[in-house]
Amino acid sequence: LWVVGTGSMEQALKKKAASNIVFFGHLSDVELAECFARCRALIFPGTEDFGMIPVECMAAGRPVIGINHGGLKESLLGVRHW
Repeated sequence: LWVVGTGSMEQALKKKAASNIVFFGHLSDVELAECFARCRALIFPGTEDFGMIPVECMAAGRPVIGINHGGLKESLLGVRHW
């Protein structure tokens, strides 16, 4: 699992993380695009009116896993209700 970005829970998550979880912190736009190109899928657990991150990941040809709510309902095709 790759975790990109920072936040108030970062240190607590790092303490709990197994060795197969990599924290990248803040990345430049170029570095983020490289992560999208190399990832297997994006897990997007947030709810936003319109999230640019999932759209950018799909533009790199990668699938997005997210909640069927908010902007993802409109920007993702093939949403399945499990």
